[in-house]
Amino acid sequence: MSMRRYRDNIEVKQNLDKLQSGYECCGDNKYTDWFRVSWVADEFVDTSDPDIRDRVRSGSGYQSDDVPFSCCDRAARRPCITQFIHDNKKHFNYDYQVSIISVIFVIINIISSSSGGGSG
Repeated sequence: MSMRRYRDNIEVKQNLDKLQSGYECCGDNKYTDWFRVSWVADEFVDTSDPDIRDRVRSGSGYQSDDVPFSCCDRAARRPCITQFIHDNKKHFNYDYQVSIISVIFVIINIISSSSGGGSG
């Protein structure tokens, strides 16, 4: 499986990134395939972070619910989440923010229309 060579072989990494970006896919069958592979090079693993330190497997490298950037949808309007995918505490809640902004916009429109809102 080429995914296991992703972290140590730049040619494999580049080819897998091109493949995933070009075909808009992620992993062998699905994105969770990356969770079983230590694909992040050790030099990029911040073991001072307790969440990451807990995920480091002795002798087999860093494994977690992260995926490469090539798994991202380039057409998506939101920033792509590539780390701690299943940990909702680590991610900004865009749907919540959109809802709050929509409510504020409606309130502003109501206030504006009830105060006459136009020049007379």
